[in-house]
Amino acid sequence: MANKELIAKLRKETLAPFASCIKALEEAKDDFEEAKKLIFKQSILKTKSRSTDDSLPEGRLLTVGPEDLSFAAIVHLRAQTDFVTNSQSFVGLQKEIGETLLQDYEQKKEFHASIINSSALLALKSEKDNLTVEEKISSVSSITKEEIKLGECWVSEKNTNCFTISYTHYNAKLAALLTLRLGSKKLSDFDEQDKKELRHLIVHYAGTESLFLTKEDVSKEWIERESEVIKENMLKKNPELKNVDQIVEKQIPKRSAEVTFSEQSFILNSSIKISAILEKFELTPVWAKKIVL
Repeated sequence: MANKELIAKLRKETLAPFASCIKALEEAKDDFEEAKKLIFKQSILKTKSRSTDDSLPEGRLLTVGPEDLSFAAIVHLRAQTDFVTNSQSFVGLQKEIGETLLQDYEQKKEFHASIINSSALLALKSEKDNLTVEEKISSVSSITKEEIKLGECWVSEKNTNCFTISYTHYNAKLAALLTLRLGSKKLSDFDEQDKKELRHLIVHYAGTESLFLTKEDVSKEWIERESEVIKENMLKKNPELKNVDQIVEKQIPKRSAEVTFSEQSFILNSSIKISAILEKFELTPVWAKKIVL
């Protein structure tokens, strides 16, 4: 008979039936990690033979990145109910996918920001147990009796002149990445207090609607569209208004500043300007991504 404590632990971590846990531990001779692999492999076979529902309205977001902040990624995992997405097995699965993704991208010297190809991510193997991401998902899906799929996953760029900070909201329904280009300073020049101040940047980006990162990013097309909207609204209120084009032209800078990240005031303290933080540390925002579920 398998060790009772190991049975309970295996049941808790995999949610597999007690009978399956006992059988796996007996076959593995009480080797917990080996028994866990057996549970995964058995459940994968069951999942592949089970029909699934394409409707996956629930999900969780997770941001991951190495300690050196050289890049970061968003892992989006979906399921059918919040009962499953809030379960220990689902949360653990998402963390394992994040670890496997980091393991792969840390080996690459440089890359551009992009959406992560789902097929490529599913094929990645974990160094820990040699299981692919697809096998891990299939295993947990079989145990929970719900379909689990990857959602929209992103990775920031990685190069020696940039670093990326990330944010995941406590409810796992919002995740954000912000890549900043360094000036004359190196990331190693920043102390812990500096890094704490830099957190203002990603917290602000996550909590606001920024259409552009810098003034230079504001597009001609946006200015033209916004000018037409302002003009139309003004003429509705006062059809006889004169010099409307000049009035609109004066309003555009203020309006563009409202939707431009670098021109805004910090969301949690309006006395702090985002531009002041960027200038202090000689940083330029070059890329950002936010997902809200």
